[in-house]
Amino acid sequence: MKTFRTLELSEEFYEISEMLDLKGNLRDQLRAASSIALNLSEGNAKRTPKEKRRYDHTAYASVQTMYESRHRLT
Repeated sequence: MKTFRTLELSEEFYEISEMLDLKGNLRDQLRAASSIALNLSEGNAKRTPKEKRRYDHTAYASVQTMYESRHRLT
């Protein structure tokens, strides 16, 4: 299988984030931030514009989640 660096990094990121004792909004923001990068990366590997757009929309939804989580803190 071809090496997929983004997947390797996401697994490492997940393991490290599980060691942290994050609560509520902070954990949501961290999860959304990693989701943005992963979806953009995966979408970039898709062949058709329609497939790429699907991943872009998912990444954008994660941006909105981060924004909403951040504003709940203020």
